[in-house]
Amino acid sequence: MSLRASPPLGFWRRMGRALGRLFTAPRRRFYDAGKHSSRYREFNNRNAGPNTITLAQATRLRDRAREMVRNDPHCARAIAVLVNNVVGTGLTPTATRPENAPEDGQTRSDIADAIWKAWFEPGVADIEGQLSGDALIATAVRGWFESGEVLIRRRIEPKLRPVPWRLEVLEADMLDEQRNETTDTGQIVQGVELDSRGRRVAYWILKNHPGETGTAYGAREAVRVPASEVIHLFMPLRPRQVRGVPLLSTIMAQKKDLADFESYELLRKKTETAVCAFVIPGDNQSAADNEDDEGLVPSVEDADGNSVEDMQGGLILRLKNGKEVKFNTPQISANYDTYKRAMLQSIAVGCQISYEQLTGDLSQANYSSLRAGMLEFWRYVEQLQWLYLIPTVMQRLWGWAMEGAYLAGTLPGPDPVPVEWSAPRRQSVDPAKDTLADILDVRAGFVPLEDKIGERGYQAASAFKRIAATNAMLEKFGIIVDTDPRSMAFRGAFPSAVAGTAAAAVVDTGEDDAETRALRVALRAAEVRAMRRLLASESTPLKTATTSADTSEHETDSET
Repeated sequence: MSLRASPPLGFWRRMGRALGRLFTAPRRRFYDAGKHSSRYREFNNRNAGPNTITLAQATRLRDRAREMVRNDPHCARAIAVLVNNVVGTGLTPTATRPENAPEDGQTRSDIADAIWKAWFEPGVADIEGQLSGDALIATAVRGWFESGEVLIRRRIEPKLRPVPWRLEVLEADMLDEQRNETTDTGQIVQGVELDSRGRRVAYWILKNHPGETGTAYGAREAVRVPASEVIHLFMPLRPRQVRGVPLLSTIMAQKKDLADFESYELLRKKTETAVCAFVIPGDNQSAADNEDDEGLVPSVEDADGNSVEDMQGGLILRLKNGKEVKFNTPQISANYDTYKRAMLQSIAVGCQISYEQLTGDLSQANYSSLRAGMLEFWRYVEQLQWLYLIPTVMQRLWGWAMEGAYLAGTLPGPDPVPVEWSAPRRQSVDPAKDTLADILDVRAGFVPLEDKIGERGYQAASAFKRIAATNAMLEKFGIIVDTDPRSMAFRGAFPSAVAGTAAAAVVDTGEDDAETRALRVALRAAEVRAMRRLLASESTPLKTATTSADTSEHETDSET
């Protein structure tokens, strides 16, 4: 039997290094955040589905969000800012007129606009008979931001005109979230009945609010309402998410920390300012001198007879055996303002608004910073309007209104009525600069004039009609105003085309040559003065629009 010689020690070392590279190389290509280490110990590694999370925490999150809105001014401000910008004074529909519709006479589109306006009058669409339709939408949107979701239910009222429906806004608590089961055609997830493809079939709505008390509110009982009768407004954060999550969920912990910090800081200040001086033992003071001294501070008794130390402003604490007086000097917390501002900035980011909108603090703001912050906020508001509120709520309500009007006999024909929506007017940081930018966009052909009118919250067709009526009135009385773009150029300049037309009109009247020449000279002189005012102004676009050649031409004409 022969024995083989064992490999040298270097062989095993090389083999160990090779095996180490084999097993450690793949790890180096992984994400650092996916490693198991103490650094990520506090992360929740549970792979929970979107509906599992809402089932476990939705009720608690809604309660805490409402508590913060009720008692925290910053949270109340955040919700108000979003509602004011998303809804404003209401979203305005305009029924699309057919291309071959006559200019005069009432069309089906005009009837549809009148029906919507009448239905949204105060006390008509509201099931409680109080609010207008626009106010009802504002209430629903407020519930959406505060609770994460809201329901709008259609209730039939046969005698109501022009639409036999009323609207009922329901909080998210009205959905029976305890109803979770499998059906023959799908499943019920937290009160929302779905088919096999996840489409909504019905909603299980409680008859009474689970948080109300009193004899009028009985046991927990839910009714099945078809999905065609309910509008469910929420923003899904994950695919297949059935219920919504409050907007304030991401900032609750930070806002609670800030509130605790301010509370403790206030308590410390009160304690420091309440005690203005101490009487401490002197160097030659014996312990028997003040044996009969009472407690540190005056004591009082509460309702149960317990002794309570009463801290009041200007209090002097008399310590045992004290004869020497030492005054208290309250200290100022270091970096208090910096910490609070940083926390509020983080909270504003979580609420999708700017720091200035959250706090009203404009001390460090300027036009550029405000404009930059508002641009991203406007994009967020437009997303909420055109991706969620208008298609989910407003378009459904328009369909309900037209359907009900046809059934009630107030709208001729069952065909749907196309509609265009106008969002609330966007407030400008600097109206003069924004208006000039809009003018340049329209003149360059980048956007239609109708779009710019719609951005201001007006209906283009209605605005054009009113402008035409105003112009006709001005022409009737022979009035020329510097706001009329047909007669006056920007900033009141008298355009050369108008001057030439006016002079030509005088010539056609047959006046004698001397008078005609004098009037032409006067018109040219007025035009030159207007051009000189334009050149002397601070508006750069206007200076570049007028060349030196044009100026010299006017001067030559006036001299002639």
